Amino acid sequence: MKPFIYLSTLILGILSVTSCLKDDCVQTKQFVHYEPVYITQEEFNAPVEFGSARSMENTGTIFAYGQYIFVNEFQKGIHIIDNANPSSPQSLGFIDIIGNTHFSIKNDVLYANKLEDLVVLDISNIEQPHQVDRLDQVFQLHRAQSGTNGILAYYESTDEILEIDCNDNRYNSLLFSFDDRIFFDMNSFSESSKLSIAAVNNAAAVAESGQAPATLGVGGSMARFTTMGNQLFVLSDHTLETIDISSAHHPVKQGSTNVAFNAETLYPFGEYLYVGTNNGMHIYQVSVSELPIHISTAVHLQSCDPVIADESYAYVTLRGGTSCGGFTNQLEAYDITNPFKPLLVQTYPMDNPHGLTKVGDYLYICEGTGGWKKVKSNLPQQFSTILSNTDHSAYDVLVTPQSTLLFVGRTGIYQYDISGNTPKLFSELEFVLP
Repeated sequence: MKPFIYLSTLILGILSVTSCLKDDCVQTKQFVHYEPVYITQEEFNAPVEFGSARSMENTGTIFAYGQYIFVNEFQKGIHIIDNANPSSPQSLGFIDIIGNTHFSIKNDVLYANKLEDLVVLDISNIEQPHQVDRLDQVFQLHRAQSGTNGILAYYESTDEILEIDCNDNRYNSLLFSFDDRIFFDMNSFSESSKLSIAAVNNAAAVAESGQAPATLGVGGSMARFTTMGNQLFVLSDHTLETIDISSAHHPVKQGSTNVAFNAETLYPFGEYLYVGTNNGMHIYQVSVSELPIHISTAVHLQSCDPVIADESYAYVTLRGGTSCGGFTNQLEAYDITNPFKPLLVQTYPMDNPHGLTKVGDYLYICEGTGGWKKVKSNLPQQFSTILSNTDHSAYDVLVTPQSTLLFVGRTGIYQYDISGNTPKLFSELEFVLP
């Protein structure tokens, strides 16, 4: 699919706005400008490299492994942070991986996408991670697009002021392309629509929990990569890719399983994978020798849908007003004691819920620009909000092996001591915003 067509469809689907003609014949308008970044075939083929630490600007998924935190810099690579002292985390370096969006780690081996390829890195020496293998064309969602200018790696977004004459066919356009660049008029959109544009930033490039042993690590609830036993599972558009990692440094693709379109998140618990999609939670049973088997679906209203689970319940946050569609903002709990027949047992209103994690009887739920909430969850009793924190934005959260609570927001990474009843801010790593 051509990148412009993909973006056009998404943006026009999210936004139904028309601009108005003005009395004069020239408009001065502010556009968000997406500039394609191309790489050569040699750059695409080259092994990934590890270099000095760099500023975090546009972060994606997070992962805690031993004393370290790994943070995706969207479409560019992975930051490594030493968290041995949670009150003073230190940036160690940056793994440069063009087109990277997701990753997972097990037994000192890091698995990450480089556009459509899977790269395998040995991180046993954290100061010298190095590539040991690469599988070609694993992920259809991130398929590289070649053209006369090279391989399209991703888009860089900037604000740009344009003067447009009334005789120009772009005069009334909210969206247009010019010389492979893409522009859309941010100022013509409603405030609620502007909140949805974050999804377009991700789409441009596509044109795209509890504690665990240190050797496994912990991913956030927004993850699309996860490991179970000797298998790596990856959500890629409407397929679930299964990769055999019994030979950790040299994985082999086992096959693909069809999942519901617009699958978003992947969460492992026990022998099951919980897949969050924008129209329901899907449960897959995992087998060592076979591909995952779909066993049940809990249908919900159209919305974005991160999911986590424990022995008895699956917890789902539904978020409306985004590219996922819908208007529902709530927390849902499903009884999964019989995973073949999940039962909705409770709903709870939220403001704008994103990622979540569970510690004991408490859920910590990200509310986007609205911060985060601590919610009491001793089901089957009713949910209740114990604490609302609006000091910073929060989009995903996990519990580190150091038993701290780690949030990633728009402007930084925030780490809390949760040994007491009220979480206390340990440390903050601020981002350099574009």
